[in-house]
Amino acid sequence: MIDLGTLDSGRNTGASANSVNDLGQIAGTSTCGPSCTHAALWYLNGIQDLGVLSGSTLSAANGINNLGQVVGESGHAFVWSQATGMQDLNSLIDPNSGWTLMWAFAINDNGQITGSGSINGQTHAYL
Repeated sequence: MIDLGTLDSGRNTGASANSVNDLGQIAGTSTCGPSCTHAALWYLNGIQDLGVLSGSTLSAANGINNLGQVVGESGHAFVWSQATGMQDLNSLIDPNSGWTLMWAFAINDNGQITGSGSINGQTHAYL
């Protein structure tokens, strides 16, 4: 067993490790202070705060692939990478699609993302 720690160095203990890739990187959620919870990425040598989307105060990471891309939610579904930071998935799809992508749960090494969102007022799964 390994205690992965928290973003706030354990002062407000609380963390959830939700997904691990073949490189040992772990995506999840950690407290980052009083009333603060952010998506987190654990490496062998530490932890990184992935932040939040604009307009949101909370985030959670649900999945990670072998390229280190992380998906989760922060008011809307997001994808995060070291190169681009956190991006709202809704900004990456056709704005006329009718979809609002709310949650992202998994991402494979081809960059395909699964999650849940709404289209025409009804909740549906997406790829």
